[in-house]
This record gives sequence, C-alpha cells and structure tokens, in this order.
Amino acid sequence: SMPTKPYDSPSYCSPPKYGSKTQYAKVDSSPSLSRKQIKYIQRVVGKLLFYARAIGLTMLHALNDIAIAVSKGTEATLQATKYLLSYAASHPSTAITCRAPGMALTARSGAACLVAPEARSRAGGCHFLTAKDGSLSNGPILVLAKATKRTMPSAAEAEAAALFLNAQEGAQLRAILQAMGWKQPKAAIATGSSAAAGAASNAMKQARSKSWGMSRHWLRRRASQEQFEYKWESGDNNLAGISTKHHTSKHHRAHRPTYAWVEGVSPEALARVHQITIKNRP
Repeated sequence: SMPTKPYDSPSYCSPPKYGSKTQYAKVDSSPSLSRKQIKYIQRVVGKLLFYARAIGLTMLHALNDIAIAVSKGTEATLQATKYLLSYAASHPSTAITCRAPGMALTARSGAACLVAPEARSRAGGCHFLTAKDGSLSNGPILVLAKATKRTMPSAAEAEAAALFLNAQEGAQLRAILQAMGWKQPKAAIATGSSAAAGAASNAMKQARSKSWGMSRHWLRRRASQEQFEYKWESGDNNLAGISTKHHTSKHHRAHRPTYAWVEGVSPEALARVHQITIKNRP
C-alpha cells in the first residue's frame, strides 16, 4: 500500500551521540525472518538496484546496508526494506539532467568510517562528465556505494580505500571514453581527506600510512602517468557523501536538487552546487 505520508529519506537516520568515549558496533538482535521473507527482500533489492544506479543514487547506501544484511535477515532488515519502498513510492518520477559538456571525466570520492555492519566502512563515489575547466554540473554516469572488505582503523585509511576504488572505476571509464574518440585530460578526483589526497599524490612523507597497503602505490603510479590528479575538497561540497551514510529527511529535502532534477531549482554550474551545500550546512 502507498505510504500515508511522504518519506524524504531512504533510510531511518538515528541522531548521533556526541561525547561518547567508547562506541560499539551495532548488533541486530531482532527476530529472524522466514525463507519467504528473505526472498521478498532479495527481490526488492534486485528491482531497485538498477534504478538506483541509473538515476536514484540517493537510495544506494540504504540498498547496500539491506543487501549486506539480507542473508541473515531479521525483522530490522524487513523494516528497513519497507522504509526504502515508502521512499521510492514518495518519489516515483526521479530524473537527472545530462547536458552536452566537453566529455571530460571527473569524480568525487568519499567514505564513512565504521558505518556498515561488522564495523566496516562504506566507500562512495560520483563520476560525471563535465567541461574541460570542470565548471559544469551534470548527471552522474557512475555512482559507487560499496562496503569495504575489512575494518578500517582510521577515517583517513577509509578515505584512501575509497579513493582507490573510485580510481579503479575511473580508469575503466577513461579508457572507454578514449576508445570512443574523446581525448581525456587528467581526471580530477576530489576527496574529503587531505591525508588521502596527499598520500596518493606523493605530497606527504610516509609514516603511519605505510600500513595502507599497495593501493597507495597504484594511485601514485596512475598519477605519474597523468591519468589522474587527486585533490582535497571540503566535505560540504563533496557529492559522494550522499552514497556513504544515512542522512536526515531535512538533509535530503535540502540537497535533492543537486542529485535529482527539480525544475527551476537544480543548478547547471558546480559553483551553484557548492552554494546550495554551504547554505544547507547543518
């Protein structure tokens, strides 16, 4: 049945608890689901996944959480699925705008540390085509929302892992665009972590980052080949944040014009996107 009130966020967002010295991973102790109910949730995830990757990118973090939990489905997983369906029913005509730009690939990378089940982090990214000067806002051609395979001991390492995943996706997109005849300049990938950007671009001296693994060397190699350039960007302006963590309904209402087309409101320039995010800063 249709929801009796509009749902403006795809998932429930519990208010943060500041000042806590010890934070524990959440343990789902709600009753287990039957096999039939688990199959129902799997069908919902399968139906919505293509739609979310194509135009409904605000759903991806919720779908990621549900997909991770569905194999051991509980009542909480079922309630999260119904919440997401209510959000989809409240916004049945989502659209994005694709303008004719200079076909230059650019990306935004972000991560949320220890937000996924089993104390894992979630990597997010938004890849889109823009003018060569990077000034044009455009609909995404790829959105990433993926839980990391292992626990990240720090937010900087989670951001570095997200940067690596987005650069891997960007390398494939860059090769496709070049095969189509679109000569590509260095693709700019913005991240909200100055530590991750500095380590990837060889602008920082190694110390504790030695434990970050081989991904850092891969990123540096691609930068030396002039395929990518990594830069820091304020988290307020980073478009990848919507696919990494749960946000309140107020946040989704304020920022929806930057992720979906709203007539007369959605911006055409990235500078206008930044104005919207700064204006609606919590």
